[in-house]
Amino acid sequence: MSNREKTLVQREEAFALEVVGFAAQRSDLETLLAAQRSELGTHSQGLEIRKQELDELSGTLAGWQKQLEERANKLAVAEAELEEDRKSLCKRESHATGIEKQLGIQRESLKK
Repeated sequence: MSNREKTLVQREEAFALEVVGFAAQRSDLETLLAAQRSELGTHSQGLEIRKQELDELSGTLAGWQKQLEERANKLAVAEAELEEDRKSLCKRESHATGIEKQLGIQRESLKK
C-alpha cells in the first residue's frame, strides 16, 4: 500500500470518526431537545391550569364586587330611611314637648 493510499485510508477513518462523533452529538441534542419539549409541555399545562384558576378567581371577585355594590346601595337606602326616622322622631319629640308645656300651663291655670 502506497503512502497516498495510506493517507486516504487515514483520512477516511478520520472522516468516519467525525461522522460517528457528529451522529452521537446529534443523538445527544435530539435527546436534550425532546426533554426540553417535554418540560415545556409540562410548563404549558401548568400555565393553562393557573390561567383557568385565575379566570375562576376573577369571576369570583366580580361576584363579590357586585354583592358589595348591592350591599352598599342597601346601606345607603337604610341610612336615608334612618335619617328620615330620626327627623320624624325629633318632630314628635318637639310636638310632645309642646303638648307638655301646654298641659303645664293649663294645670297652672286650673290651680289658680
